[in-house]
Amino acid sequence: MDGLLERSKAWPFEYDQLETTKHFRLIELLPGDVSDPLTCRLTSFPFDASPPYHAISYTWGDGNDLHAISLNEVSFAVTTNVRDVLYIVRRPGQKMYIWIDAVCINQSNNREKETQIGMMGDIYHHAANVVIWLGHSDDAPLAMGLVRRLYRAQIEISSEWHALINLLQHPWFERVWVVQEVIFASSASVLYGSEEVPL
Repeated sequence: MDGLLERSKAWPFEYDQLETTKHFRLIELLPGDVSDPLTCRLTSFPFDASPPYHAISYTWGDGNDLHAISLNEVSFAVTTNVRDVLYIVRRPGQKMYIWIDAVCINQSNNREKETQIGMMGDIYHHAANVVIWLGHSDDAPLAMGLVRRLYRAQIEISSEWHALINLLQHPWFERVWVVQEVIFASSASVLYGSEEVPL
């Protein structure tokens, strides 16, 4: 995989030009088991004619800690957070469409970035589900267990509060964009480790 990563840095991915300012890209995440490499296709769609998709809300993480995924049969470098959430949401027998800014927006094209950022409210609002990825943690089962019970109004005071505090100190909660990402979502869920809670 290291060779793939080096090639992805040496030969940057060539994005196809979006047809209009009303188009956006989605990752078609192909099915796979946990040990299978990530294989994706990137396709543009008119915003009003896209397939159902999941939008990912997350923090980019360390930009120097990169991993290679297969995108349109070419090696593409992503951060650990992007790689990990794609592994977690991928299904063994079913392809799915994903919107995640680090891959779906050409980060080296400032005009495109400006246009796509202006569409983000609509992108999150029209997603079938917004997945809030908080990463991995040993506390995830405890914290998310407590969140589930709080969600069902079964509040218990115990050591799980410590896990909840760790969850709420996650850098995702410090981002400015999270408010619009959650407010505009018609459906959202929080993914922490392998634990998921709908909002």
